[in-house]
Amino acid sequence: MSIQKQFIYPLVLCGMFAGTTGCTRVKKRKEWPVNRDAGIASVTLIRHNFMDSVAAGDELTPEQIKRSTIIDSMYRKEDVAFRGDTVYKAFGDCSIALLDYNDKKNCTYKFLLVYKGPRRNTDYTIVQTDCDEDLSADFSRTGFQLLSDSSFSTREDFYKKLPEDSVQVTATIRTFVINKEGLIEPVKTETEKKPVEKREE
Repeated sequence: MSIQKQFIYPLVLCGMFAGTTGCTRVKKRKEWPVNRDAGIASVTLIRHNFMDSVAAGDELTPEQIKRSTIIDSMYRKEDVAFRGDTVYKAFGDCSIALLDYNDKKNCTYKFLLVYKGPRRNTDYTIVQTDCDEDLSADFSRTGFQLLSDSSFSTREDFYKKLPEDSVQVTATIRTFVINKEGLIEPVKTETEKKPVEKREE
């Protein structure tokens, strides 16, 4: 069963350079509304049916992330926030889950996780980063598209800052497949350098 093609949000990756000064404009990331009661009420449900909780958009605690995912422990801190986003049925007994992550500092992320069966998380990758954007530095925007029930692609537009408020944009499109073991494999990379253009304020 194929998944209908759709773009899943524009993504932003900040240019982070030590000593950067002279910021002309900063785009602030959006804060999530926090519903503490909903987060507490969802604990039991998440432990028994994590995928339903993700699909419902529930808040997820670091302990629940530890129980039901293989996301690295560096993200499972007490001062961060996880929230479910979407679940897609993939091929065979595989499913795709999207989770939102807020570091409560200056960035949010979106994780794409692959599951075999209802509980076993076999692989994951970060497909979205949205940070406070310093327009005086390089940065990139990325989006991803589900191509089928076993493949997806990402497009990263890297904006290289040039003199006189100009930028050089390089687009990189990467295609991935989900194999029968539930692992994400890169299969193709294409790069295109676009003409120099004026940076939009």
